[in-house]
Amino acid sequence: MALTYRLHFSAKKELTDAVDWYEAERKGRGARFFIAYLKTLKAILSNPTAFPKDFDEVRKANLQKFPYSIYFEEVGNEVFVYSVFHNKRDPEAWKKRV
Repeated sequence: MALTYRLHFSAKKELTDAVDWYEAERKGRGARFFIAYLKTLKAILSNPTAFPKDFDEVRKANLQKFPYSIYFEEVGNEVFVYSVFHNKRDPEAWKKRV
């Protein structure tokens, strides 16, 4: 059965903020970031257990070519994304969402 996904409302903001920031830095870079996010999300949905657990049952998937990670948990037939997190930030910040 195919997995679906949902994003925590703060993860949605982190994603849009990152896309906007990269796009402001260089035209087209925001789109490249979003594509990297989508590729990582596709890999997560294909095989969520391929990614290491980082905190309790929450797993971490790194984006390619960008310093961001997706923190997620598989719950039944759904992947819940807690955070689209910049790797230089304090990792304790997203853990409050679990």
